[in-house]
Amino acid sequence: MKKQIIKITALFVVFVFAACSSKVVNTPPVLNNITQNDIDRYESTIKEYGQKIKDFKPREFTKEELEKLNAGEDVQDPTTPNIDWFTEKSNAERMLGKNLEAIKTLEESLKYFENSTVSWSNLGAIYAEFGDCKNAEKYYDKVVDFFGGERGSNYLMYPARCYYREGNTDKVQDIVSIFKQMGGTNIDPEIKDYLDEKNTETGK
Repeated sequence: MKKQIIKITALFVVFVFAACSSKVVNTPPVLNNITQNDIDRYESTIKEYGQKIKDFKPREFTKEELEKLNAGEDVQDPTTPNIDWFTEKSNAERMLGKNLEAIKTLEESLKYFENSTVSWSNLGAIYAEFGDCKNAEKYYDKVVDFFGGERGSNYLMYPARCYYREGNTDKVQDIVSIFKQMGGTNIDPEIKDYLDEKNTETGK
């Protein structure tokens, strides 16, 4: 009996540690005025696209598809599942507060679409929402590197806001510096005011 209690206690400790090791958690639905119809619709979306992803089997292009492709028409790649399946499923999961599931869905999409800027930015958004600025920065940096230049620099404002909420002035300044080097011009007004205030306090 004692061995069983010790075993159960150990498992509980491991579970709690794992749950606390990440800032991202499942939360109530993000819509304050969410209705049962909304919940049913999101649950249906999760089930529908989850099944599509599960049932997907890669195949070769058909002759007709190749002809359309050669003619410049849009053709869904039959060798990979549709990226929209992952996006729709993860969005529905987020709307229901199932953030851990949304992360898993987006991570799964990267197995097929390793350079998906949509998946990267959505992952960054989830981590930023929960104050996991390090992971938010990691995924937004991938988008920044992919686009480069001024367009890419705009995505730096997202992790900058996360560090701003955290009160990490050094990280905010570092990111803004990179933002300017990449040709970025539209600094988030709130972040600009924040840095101006901090620099005034320190006499910089």
